[in-house]
Amino acid sequence: MLKVADGNPRLLEWLLELLQEDSIETEALLTRMEQVQVEFREAIVAETLLAALTEEERRFLARLSLLGQKKF
Repeated sequence: MLKVADGNPRLLEWLLELLQEDSIETEALLTRMEQVQVEFREAIVAETLLAALTEEERRFLARLSLLGQKKF
C-alpha cells in the first residue's frame, strides 16, 4: 500500500479503508487497490481542473450537469 500511495497521505487513507473490508482475497485486494488509486488520481485531476475555472464557467458547468440528468 505504501508503494501504491507513493507518499500521498490522502491516498494512503483511501487504501487503508480497503483493509476494513471483511474477508477480501489477496488478488481482489490488489485489484481494488489499483482501482482506488485510479479513482483518487481522477478526483485530484477533477479538483485541479475545476479550480482553474472562473466562477462563470463553474456556473455554466453546473447548469449543463442539470441538463444531463434529465431523462427525455
